[in-house]
Amino acid sequence: MSAASTARGGAPPLVGLGYVSEPISGATAEALWQEMCVKIKRPQDFLPVINVLCEDRDGATGLHVWRTMDFTGPGPMHGKTIVEHIYADETAGEIRFVVQNDSTGSETDTEVVNVLLRDPLRIEYCMRSVASKERKDWKAPLPSCVIAINLTIQKAQQ
Repeated sequence: MSAASTARGGAPPLVGLGYVSEPISGATAEALWQEMCVKIKRPQDFLPVINVLCEDRDGATGLHVWRTMDFTGPGPMHGKTIVEHIYADETAGEIRFVVQNDSTGSETDTEVVNVLLRDPLRIEYCMRSVASKERKDWKAPLPSCVIAINLTIQKAQQ
């Protein structure tokens, strides 16, 4: 769907089964990883969110960051509070944002994954099952995803 159809009131395209950036130049893998990790505790620099709270935690699921924030961007999550556990694995080049159950606070089987791909250097975002790693259809607006990835790249290129 084009930007023009979105401007006429059409819904923006969705992330679906994932999005991968074009090959990245002008930034190292180390600089990209560093900026991807900044988003863990400063998501407001990359996403339309407010009221961000983060805590480092060590629990049954291992070392992670607990984070809550209110999403102000377009789409089905507008106005909702997101609570998640975040796990960063530099060796795998993967940051997993595991959604928390609203009523119990336990982890659900849904995670959003930001991956640093190499050869060629790219960033991928997708949603998947924690247990099976099978991708899920992510109903998030694609333009928001692209903006977050592009901001990460721009910051890493500085």
